[in-house]
Amino acid sequence: MNLYLLGMLRTSRRVNDLQYTGGARTLLSLSLKFGIIPIVVPVGVRDFDIDGELWVKLRLIPTEPWVGAASWAFVSLPKIKFELSPFRLFNLMAIPVLSMFLTKLLTVDLPRLFVRPNKIVLDF
Repeated sequence: MNLYLLGMLRTSRRVNDLQYTGGARTLLSLSLKFGIIPIVVPVGVRDFDIDGELWVKLRLIPTEPWVGAASWAFVSLPKIKFELSPFRLFNLMAIPVLSMFLTKLLTVDLPRLFVRPNKIVLDF
């Protein structure tokens, strides 16, 4: 871990390997609107796995909670795998054309928003 002293500002930067292969399961509510009629579709996310390098920067402060801000970004595009099941009935990823669209959207386009130089900053 590198610690930099910039005037009175201390910053810690580090690149970490991030790998989650726990097969997480969660239920999302997808709200669709057709004209004036809203429809809520429960979509299950199963077998979620992610593997990538994560860049983390902490801005340290001299009082509790000791961290004034945290920022993170992926160093390169992470590898992501998952299954989507609306109404817990079938796997959306098994439908060929829809699978290609969703795979590109959720494993390439969306994660690209979190790859350096883009980053997420949390101020405490």
